[in-house]
Amino acid sequence: MSSDERAGTTAGDIRNHWAADALVPDPAEPGAYSWDLTSHELRRLSATLEGMPDWDPDGSLRMESEAYRLLMSDLDEEQQAVHRMLVEAGVLGA
Repeated sequence: MSSDERAGTTAGDIRNHWAADALVPDPAEPGAYSWDLTSHELRRLSATLEGMPDWDPDGSLRMESEAYRLLMSDLDEEQQAVHRMLVEAGVLGA
């Protein structure tokens, strides 16, 4: 699909385009088929975005970052030590 074709594409077009390609032969095992989940992921994503026409991803990220900052701003020393340990272990982001 060219970029010109994508410009006018709707979520329904995406679902219809990918649905036909979901069941594909498995080259590793002749006569067997595998289910390509890419089409289902695209269908799920298009339905999600269709249901959220006013979603602001930048605003959501800013609010999430501010909430995290506020959450971490009032930790006592023991909580800060646990947080530091989890960050160093790679469990939490810095």
